[in-house]
Amino acid sequence: MVQVIVNLPDNLAATLNGVSRPLAHRVLEDVAAEAVRSGRINRAEASRILGHTSWHETEAFLTEHRIPLAYDKDDLAHDLAVMDELSPRA
Repeated sequence: MVQVIVNLPDNLAATLNGVSRPLAHRVLEDVAAEAVRSGRINRAEASRILGHTSWHETEAFLTEHRIPLAYDKDDLAHDLAVMDELSPRA
């Protein structure tokens, strides 16, 4: 793992530092969120980087960071076709 040293103004560090998460982890979360938002990494990679243990934890994180699920009408059409194929025939 690469270690990066960043100088943050005191007021920004105070804003980012939370009771529930240490500052270093909060910065990692923000970097991972931006990387997902910009398409540099995918949801699964963010999950691994952040040490999430479930899909739900990752989706809650991404929702908190206002990163929507990329799911369009073509994805829906594909999913419906797959479900139709898997449905038992009467």
